[in-house]
Amino acid sequence: MKDEAITNLFSIDSEKIVLGSLMCDNTTFQIAKASCLTTEDFYFEGHRMIYNIIKDLIKKT
Repeated sequence: MKDEAITNLFSIDSEKIVLGSLMCDNTTFQIAKASCLTTEDFYFEGHRMIYNIIKDLIKKT
């Protein structure tokens, strides 16, 4: 039971806040990248896709 609780720790609101801040300011992405934020840090597949799109767009600028 303890292991199950650990593997299910996620917050949809926290993920939305992180993604929203990344979309508002490119420097936030550099901070997130320096903090080792990766695609796998997002629980929801849609959020992973959004993160990858943000990452790709920032690479193009």
